[in-house]
Amino acid sequence: MLGIWFNHGDDYARKRPHDHLEILKRFGFTDFYILMKGTWKNVWEVPELRERVDLICRQARNLQIRTHGVFICSEAVDRLQEHPEEGDILRSGARSDTRISHVNRAYQQWLLEAMQDAYRTFSLDGIQLDFLRYGTIGYGWSPEEETIYASFGVDVPALRQEIASLYNPEKPFQSLMPLFSRLEAGDPMLNAFVLARRSVIRGWLKTVSENLRQALPGAELSVAMMPEGLETGHEVSELHYGQNYQDFQPFADHLFPMAYSAVFGKGADWVGAIGRCAAAEVPGAVIGLECTEPSTAVRLRDTLQAISGLKLDGICLFRYGRLILALRDGEDTILYNSYAGTVNRLILIRGTAEEERTCMLEEASFMRLTGHWDLIRAFGRFQSSRESHYEGELYVVGDWQVQDWVS
Repeated sequence: MLGIWFNHGDDYARKRPHDHLEILKRFGFTDFYILMKGTWKNVWEVPELRERVDLICRQARNLQIRTHGVFICSEAVDRLQEHPEEGDILRSGARSDTRISHVNRAYQQWLLEAMQDAYRTFSLDGIQLDFLRYGTIGYGWSPEEETIYASFGVDVPALRQEIASLYNPEKPFQSLMPLFSRLEAGDPMLNAFVLARRSVIRGWLKTVSENLRQALPGAELSVAMMPEGLETGHEVSELHYGQNYQDFQPFADHLFPMAYSAVFGKGADWVGAIGRCAAAEVPGAVIGLECTEPSTAVRLRDTLQAISGLKLDGICLFRYGRLILALRDGEDTILYNSYAGTVNRLILIRGTAEEERTCMLEEASFMRLTGHWDLIRAFGRFQSSRESHYEGELYVVGDWQVQDWVS
């Protein structure tokens, strides 16, 4: 499977319609993952976004590309403005105005209804859950959750006091290294705390999965996950997020480790390690690869080499609007620019030879080049949001690089 995500934040920056979805079919994409509910709104509450989603879904059906609605689970700013009582409780006792409580059934029911509504409205093939986790250890301290922690054997007052003495919200991971070390060494109370937090997140997913399976029996269900859960030890994922891949497997058809190397300050070897672990331990794994800056064609080449030959169900690129597609067409190569901006320079690489060319490839436009190359690098400028621009190297992916994942 070769998938691609659509994020509607890009729509606001565009100066012209991006309606050439047939180029995605020609490239080989088999699945579209389309944002339905972000951290703020459902798309059908914004007329222009609803129209855009409807267009993507209709064109995808005509092209026989599967569509999946993506739902951000643990953040819901608009919902919390109307229902602040559904917010998560921070360790300090304050209630969050961005993150929901994973023990609040009213929000869960609302989200389930939104998923079913979107699935039927847009004739989707699947639902994907994203942000299904705690934020950091600072979240998830409601009285109900503390009762759950205690039921697993946690001395809640003692643990709260210890975390308070260590925790720095500006460095939530580094400041808690003593806890990670003790957890890795098998500390009974921290083990109990991790199991309790995992039980909350797993229980939330179990309820959502079972309800969706009953209401939408033909829907494919997937979950986008943090990559730390496939690193040695799993301490960060379980202590902070309550996420464990083994917990999630029974309730989804596919799990998507988000192996975003640049975001995590890692290299292709790290992606390869995540991929190997996923291939060995996670049936149905699909590796998520970032396309946004500062990722480049060189980084993609190295990443794809690192996961080549692994028994995975596919890869998924994040995202449309932040990549240039290169397709071999006979003896030529076609470039398509999905950025909200302009490509003004190319470096064409064949073997050890490089050729530099100036060009003017506007957004949602095509360019035909004579010949094939091993690697194409592109440079230009695009509007990354309503307020800001990015200038530098852009992200290019060639269809010859991903053909092994098209199925």
